[in-house]
Amino acid sequence: MIFKEMIHMLDKDYIAPVRTRGAVRTRGAAAAPHPTPRAGRMLTLPELIAEVREQVGSFPLTLILHGWGTASTHEFLDALHSCLEVEDALWLMPTEKPPTGASQTVSKGAVLLDMSRETDQRTYQNLVGDVVFFPAWEEGEISQVADWQQRARAVVIDRRGGHGDAILRAACAAKLVTYGWSGGTDIEEFALS
Repeated sequence: MIFKEMIHMLDKDYIAPVRTRGAVRTRGAAAAPHPTPRAGRMLTLPELIAEVREQVGSFPLTLILHGWGTASTHEFLDALHSCLEVEDALWLMPTEKPPTGASQTVSKGAVLLDMSRETDQRTYQNLVGDVVFFPAWEEGEISQVADWQQRARAVVIDRRGGHGDAILRAACAAKLVTYGWSGGTDIEEFALS
C-alpha cells in the first residue's frame, strides 16, 4: 500500500481524491427551469388529417376550432377545406371579444357554440376532438389547452398569435400531441425537451 502511494507521489499527473461532506442542502425547493418546446418533424395539414383519419379507422373526424371570428381561424379552416369530408364534424368556438370587423358567418354544416348558454358549455366540456385548433388570440387559451388532455388526438396552435409560445408550452406540458402552424399548410410537431 505504501509503495502505491509513493508511485502516485512521483507521478506529476496524479490528483489525490478530495473528500466531501455530501450533498449541499438549500432552504426550500430550487426553482425548476421552464422546459422549452423543441421542434420535431415537419408535415402538412393534409398529411396530419390523413394520419388522424388512419388512427380512427377512416371514421368521420371531429374538428374543434377556437377563436371563431379571428382571421387566423378562418385562414386555418381555408387551409383544411380540401381535406374535410362531408361527414366530418366541425365545432366552432367564438372568441370572448371578437376582433373588429370579424366575420361570424358559420360554414355549412358547422356548429357554432354560444358559451353564454349552459347547454353549449356542457356540450363543449364533453367534446372529444380529433384536431383542436387554437389561434393564440386570447390569454384564456393558455389554461383552455390543458383541458384537452386525453380529449384530443392533435392540437394545432397558431404560432403567430400573441400567446402562441405560451399556449405551445402549455400544450406540450399537458402531454398533448402538439403542432405549431404559421399559415399555409405546413405544420411542425413540438414536444418538451
